[in-house]
Amino acid sequence: ALREGQQFIAKDWVRRDEIQGRNITTTGSTPVGIIDDLMFDQQGRIKGFSLSYVYVEGPVREKRAIDREAVADLGHESGTMTCYLAAVEHQELAAV
Repeated sequence: ALREGQQFIAKDWVRRDEIQGRNITTTGSTPVGIIDDLMFDQQGRIKGFSLSYVYVEGPVREKRAIDREAVADLGHESGTMTCYLAAVEHQELAAV
């Protein structure tokens, strides 16, 4: 159901199966990993993305997840998602 004043634009939606398997890079084009699945909070909102494969070392490899707030672009046009590496390295979110 929509609340008054809300609009959902179908052209901006991306299906779950279209996100899974997408490559994700930094805004500087460094490969980070491959998206495995979406992670949800208690209210059903997307909280982040788990990674099936991680190309980089450090906190990202340990956590195997990207917080939604660290994503710069979902890759609607290019098919490759981009993220802010500094934000990912300092995030709390981790895949279990």
